[in-house]
Amino acid sequence: MLFSGLRLHASFLLAIAAADLVHILLRRTPLGYEIKAAGSNMRALDVQGTNTRRLILVVLLVSGALAGLAGITEVYGVHYRLKAGVIAGYGYSGIIVAILGQLHPLGVVVASVLFGALLNGATLMQIKTGVPSALIYAIQAILLLFFLAGWAACNFRLRRVGRA
Repeated sequence: MLFSGLRLHASFLLAIAAADLVHILLRRTPLGYEIKAAGSNMRALDVQGTNTRRLILVVLLVSGALAGLAGITEVYGVHYRLKAGVIAGYGYSGIIVAILGQLHPLGVVVASVLFGALLNGATLMQIKTGVPSALIYAIQAILLLFFLAGWAACNFRLRRVGRA
């Protein structure tokens, strides 16, 4: 534990270090360039001569290693044993966190801290007030919708084409 009275443990520092390494990988290496290009247009990479099968395999291995690291830190840092259903739903939350972080490793750290606080607050709220736990998923969905609506409003301009 990093601070007494909080559930924040050393895995938080490990997660920040992993986000920094991913940031360096994506910004400063040829592999990172290929990964970002694959997200934009896989066919163009094929035409360029990049081995896309190898690239997909590398991305799967790196993301699997990061997911395994997250699972290990959840088990050894929070619960101290493997329990069924502990990490159920983390994949969907991860997608929302990645979107809120705008697919940038440092933005994902900020969004994940927000969602971690939201989930921990939801547990306390459920214990104290008896509010159903499904409310937290609704709040997550509302956050995502407002973020996407704001993003669309900033990036697209609506205009009237003609008068009828």
